[in-house]
Amino acid sequence: MQKFPLVLDLETKHTFREYDDAQKLGISVVAVYDYADRQGYVYRENDLRRLFPKMEKASYIIGYNSRSFDLQVLQAYYPGDVEKLPQFDILDDIKRVLGKRIGLNDAASATLNEKKPVMG
Repeated sequence: MQKFPLVLDLETKHTFREYDDAQKLGISVVAVYDYADRQGYVYRENDLRRLFPKMEKASYIIGYNSRSFDLQVLQAYYPGDVEKLPQFDILDDIKRVLGKRIGLNDAASATLNEKKPVMG
């Protein structure tokens, strides 16, 4: 069976101003794009169990700051170890090449001439 990447991003209920532990931030929504069926999906906190098989079947999970943020937040819900899932963190790659971290807006602006949309 051929495996495909899964792009993942999530939004939390709380911020690091409220909690210093990513696993306490809570999830309001997770959005993914699954290259296996070329579809986007949105999962709320109460239906995350439907997301986990997609994560486990993916060739790797793609995100921006996902290794130290998104997947750490998900760890509070995931029954396994998120560190064992294959990952490609775009920010980690940028840091490896540039020697420093840059914000998503800076990366989007430099590569796509776009800005991260502001959600109201």
